[in-house]
Amino acid sequence: MKHDQGVSHHGVGEWYWQRASAVLLMFLLPCAFYVLGMVYAGVWQQSDVLRIVQMPWVRVLHSLLLMALLLHAYLGIKVVIEDYLHITGIRVSLMFLITSLLAVFGIAWLALIWGWA
Repeated sequence: MKHDQGVSHHGVGEWYWQRASAVLLMFLLPCAFYVLGMVYAGVWQQSDVLRIVQMPWVRVLHSLLLMALLLHAYLGIKVVIEDYLHITGIRVSLMFLITSLLAVFGIAWLALIWGWA
């Protein structure tokens, strides 16, 4: 007789992805904040930042930042919803809504980064 584990059967893998995305964010977010700080302080002009962002390797790093941020947000929100919302219908609907919003946000951001629009 098999015991139903519910949603707990995939928790370790998600735990590792949450930590991996956190480590990636730990390196990439300070770079993004550095650029924002330089613009805010008036050291760099907007044209300087646009020239830097046009470089392919910066676009790849920016895309990695986006993916890590979205994955980290998704996994964190998912854990909170699974732990504190016990009505399955509401939980599934809310996760669908959040996943859809994160996907739209991610696609829009990638379109800006890579110039798809």
